[in-house]
Amino acid sequence: MESNKIAFKSIDEYILQIPIDVQEKLKMIRKVIKEAAPDAVEKISFKSEYKSPKGAIQFPIEKPMPYELISKIVKFRVNENIQKAEDKLQQKK
Repeated sequence: MESNKIAFKSIDEYILQIPIDVQEKLKMIRKVIKEAAPDAVEKISFKSEYKSPKGAIQFPIEKPMPYELISKIVKFRVNENIQKAEDKLQQKK
């Protein structure tokens, strides 16, 4: 089965193909995430043709974005990932 999905080279390229009103929300979410996790590496990944909310939160685009909540979630996940990495290092010793 042939896929007709576009392979985006960057997150900027992806955002530019979205309607203007949504672009602004995506840019703001991206800014909030960068501020909450400045060392994080950006990644865009589409592996399934179906919505798959595992490890994701979907906010309705027609409602105001909860930027403060997004920031708290990102900081929580950063700390969680750091703890997991530290635990792995301790297990190897």
